[in-house]
Order: sequence, then structure tokens, then C-alpha cells
Amino acid sequence: MPVAYLLQPPNLDATILFPVTFVLSGRTLVTKEGGTLIPHWREFASAEAARAHLGDVIRARKQVGYILVETREVEEEIAPEKLGSDLTIVFDVAGCRMTAVFHESPSAEMLDTMAARLRKHEPRCLRIMPPFAGWSWSQLAKALLPSLEAFIFDSESISRQSSNTLGDISDVLEACPRLKRAFICGCSTMRETRHEHLREMCLLGNPLDPSVMVALVASQSPALEKLVLFQENCEFRAVDLVQSLRSIEAPRLSQVYVHGVSVLDMLTAAGTAALPWNLCIIDSGFDDVDGLLEILREHDALRSGKLRLDSDKFFNSEVAQLKEMGVIVEDMNDAVFGAYSGW
Repeated sequence: MPVAYLLQPPNLDATILFPVTFVLSGRTLVTKEGGTLIPHWREFASAEAARAHLGDVIRARKQVGYILVETREVEEEIAPEKLGSDLTIVFDVAGCRMTAVFHESPSAEMLDTMAARLRKHEPRCLRIMPPFAGWSWSQLAKALLPSLEAFIFDSESISRQSSNTLGDISDVLEACPRLKRAFICGCSTMRETRHEHLREMCLLGNPLDPSVMVALVASQSPALEKLVLFQENCEFRAVDLVQSLRSIEAPRLSQVYVHGVSVLDMLTAAGTAALPWNLCIIDSGFDDVDGLLEILREHDALRSGKLRLDSDKFFNSEVAQLKEMGVIVEDMNDAVFGAYSGW
């Protein structure tokens, strides 16, 4: 049986390091490092040579602070499949996740090829990685499997992929009736729909298409528990955003994350009535703690324990003061940018 070795990185303030998994199977060593889409495969002359090399690599990692946290038997890995110069298919056996890495905007033939691989592997989760800009194909939904439980359309930069679109978001949702989680980045449109099983929806854009908020209000999402709305700049108008969020038909909704609106404007608009869900706000330009405290004192509805603010903008003393007022301050990066890491 192949054996997987999972190493966790050290915590460094100035450098972001990712976990790494090595999978050893006979003469083959597969390296899967967080932040890298396509695993590295290497064939050695013998199983002994592969084991010796792995030992050297693990020792080198440990010397810089990595910790070996798990060793376990796993299923045989499937090698990445490079299909011409425009598409690479990666299938993660352990996570039952397929990643389609497009190097150019897709042709109908490329989407047919991806659809064939979906039928072959039957993944639980599909991640589509478009090129940084210009990916556009309205027929994507026709290539998807109804059995998908998670769908990700994301590259590595919101601003650089702002022109990417998969067509209409609702087409994707309706093509995947068992979908529980969706993470979609770009400028795709959206129309009214109903989805019975969707629990998490993360929509990121620079900006989001204007149709998205209209569609969210008009749609029915009986299972939706978490909603993330992220715009690169302060594109949301606070009064309209609060009104739209309060109008969404999602009785199980418990967490709303918003980026792209002024904290002070948002709280002034939201403080007129009790919050029906946890409201989590990320404002990269926030710098007025005194103004924040004044608004909190004026609005009892904001001090109910349902307001959460991103921790990046506060000193420890301010965090303690906000906690006394019923406001939770926490790091929200994982909730937004790391939302699909475990899908």
C-alpha cells in the first residue's frame, strides 16, 4: 500500500508556508504541497532509492521547522493528465477532488474532454482553475455532473481574474442539484433560482456583477447557512446591501461575511434592527476605532454578540474593549480565502 507522510510547517510571521504531503508507492514519490496545483511526480530507479530520497527530504524539512504529524496508508495516486497545451486534469484520490487547470479560454472540445474525465473519476468536488484573465464559457454547466457536492471556480487573484466568467451562476447550481458548497470568483451573472441543498456560497468579484444581489434576494435557498460576498474595493452601498441581506429567503442562514463596504456605513445601516445572523465584516481601509465605538454605543442591536470584525485592524486593548461590548474580533482570512481548503 502507498504511504502518505503529512508535514505541518512552522509558524513564521514574515513567511507563509504550506503543509506538504509525500506519498511513497514503490519507486514513485508524489509531493503535494499546499499552494501548488499540480503534484510533483518522480520515478526512482528502485523502491530503496525512493525511500532514501524521501528520508533525506523529510530530514531537511524538519531542520527548518516542519513537523511530521501523520503517517498512514492511502490509496494509489493517479498521475496528473496533461491534455495538449490547454488543459491539465489533476485528481486527488484522498479528497475525491478533480481540478481542471485551463491554460487558455476553453473550446467546446476542451469542455467535452473535461466532462469525460468527470464521468471517469466521478469526483465529489470539482475545482476549475481558469487563466488569470479572459476565461469565458457560458456552456460550462452542460459539462458538469449532477452528483457534484462542491464546485470551485477560482484562480489566485481576484483583481487579475475579474473578467473571468462561467456564464450564469444559476445554470451551474441547477446543473448540480446535490451541490452543498460553491465558491465562484469573477464577473459571472446570476438569475433567480431555487436550490434545495446548497449550504455555503462564496461569491467574489472585482466587482460582482450587479445581477448577483438581485438574484440572491429573488432566489430561495432553504439549506443556505453561510454566505460570503467579497468585492475588491468598497463597491457595496451599505443601505442597499443591508436591505438585500435582510430580504434573502434563507431561513437557516447563520453567517454572512462581507468585504467591499465601509464598516461604519454598514453598521449605521444595520444597527436599526436586530441582526438575524452573524454579520462578519472585513474592511481593509478601516482606521476609525473611535467612530466605531460611538456607533456601537448608539445601537443596542449591534451589541448582541452577532457582530464580528476582522482582527487585522485592532490592537489588543481595542479587541478587549470591543469584546466587552459584545463584538467578536477574529481573523477571517481562512473563512474567506481558505473557505474551500477542506472541500
